[in-house]
Formats: sequence, structure tokens, C-alpha cells
Amino acid sequence: MSKERKRVLKKWQFFLIAIIAAAAILSGCGDEGEAAEEPDQDEMNNEEETKEAEEEAAEEEESEEAEELAEAEELEETEEIEEETVEAEEPEEAEENPAEVEESEEAEEDLAEVIEPEEVEEELVEEEASGESFSQQNAVSAAGDYLNFTAFSESGLIEQLEFEGFTNEEAVYAVNQLDADWQEQAVLSAEDYIAFTSFSESGLVEQLEFEGFSNEHAVNAVSQLDVNWQEQAVLTAEDYLSYSSFSKSGLIDHLVFEGFSNEHATYAAEQVGF
Repeated sequence: MSKERKRVLKKWQFFLIAIIAAAAILSGCGDEGEAAEEPDQDEMNNEEETKEAEEEAAEEEESEEAEELAEAEELEETEEIEEETVEAEEPEEAEENPAEVEESEEAEEDLAEVIEPEEVEEELVEEEASGESFSQQNAVSAAGDYLNFTAFSESGLIEQLEFEGFTNEEAVYAVNQLDADWQEQAVLSAEDYIAFTSFSESGLVEQLEFEGFSNEHAVNAVSQLDVNWQEQAVLTAEDYLSYSSFSKSGLIDHLVFEGFSNEHATYAAEQVGF
């Protein structure tokens, strides 16, 4: 090979080497540029993420503030409703309270009237003037009520008052204060007995004596009755046969025992079927 051709080849070799070196340098610069660019991109990404986090935090804060505001408004509405309810109930209480106060005042007045010293003193004065105790007055009142309800003998009414809790002294005092006609009471009692069940004449006298009337009052009362004693014997015979069986003689004996005459008893036995 000629020297000139070798020179040309060397020149091309140098040229190629220079190109390759330049390309390598350029390639290195490119890599450095990309490497330089990559941190910039990461920083941008980090900045974006930070902004997004800040925005989310801001949104959450706004949401919490909105919820707190809503709760505060709801609480205010509830308090307003409760205040309105209380205000609505207060008039009712105001309406009821005067009545209660009035009732309380009336009760106090009644109590004051019951225990009014002046009235107590007046009652004591009246008792002293009349000579009657409070218990005696009640006994007299009770005795009058009994006689208005049914007939009593004098001793029978005393026993009834004692049964009601009055002392014998109070009962006797009350009966003595009554203007009672004991003979009339005997007649009324006899009429009540005959209206209730059948009696013989002597049997009714005995019943009145058992009730406390004297024999004289009992006999006089029975004599004043308009009674058919033979018919009373028949009624008594029917009563006996309604709850038991008798022979004719046995029925007659029972009627005689009750105070009917033998004649009335025999008539009654025949009237009931013997």
C-alpha cells in the first residue's frame, strides 16, 4: 500500500474515532440530561401529591365544619321546640294552679272552721246550757231515728242503743228524752208481727213481752187488732206442713202448743186436709 493511501486511511480512522468519541460524548450528555430531568419529574410528582393531600385535607375540614354547623343548627331547632313546648305547657299550669290554690285555701278554711275555738266554746256553752253532752245528744238523735224506722219497746230501744255503742246511762237518758207512746209502739209491733207471720192470740202476747213490752201493753195491743184467730190457726197449720209431715193429732197438738184453742186447732187440721 502506498504511503499516501495509508495516510488517507489514518485520516479516516481518526475521523471515525472522532465521530465515535463525539457520539459517545453526546450519548453521555443525553444520559446525564435525562438523569437530570428525572429528579425534576419526581419533584413535580411530589408537589402534585402534596397539593392533592392538602386539597383533600381542606375538603375534609370543610366537610367537618359543615357537619358541625348542621349539628349546631339542629340543636338550636331542638332547643327552640323545647322552649315552645314549655311555653305552651306553662299556661295550663297557670290555669290549674289557681284552682289548686283555691281548693287548698278552701280546705284550710274548712279546717279552720272545724277547729274554730270560738265554735268549740259555743258548743260547750250550749252543752252547759242544755245540760246534755255531745254523746247524749247523739244518743237522743239515734233513738229518734230508730223509732221512725220501726216499733220498739222502751227496754228494747235501750238495748238497741247499747248495742250501737252508747253507754247504759246515755241510752236511758236518750229514751227518757223521747215523747214516745209505748202502748202505741206495742200496737205497731203487733201489727208488724201479724203482717210477717201467723200467731195465736196468746202467742203474739208472749212475743211482745219477749220484745220488752209490759204484759199490760202487750195484751192491750193484741186486743186492738182486727184478727181472725181461727184463720191464723189455718195459716200456722199450712206453715207446719210446708216443711214437715204430721198426723192429724200431732198437728193439733203443735197448734195448741203455739197457743191456739183446741177448737181452732182442730178446725185448722181439717181445713188443710185431715
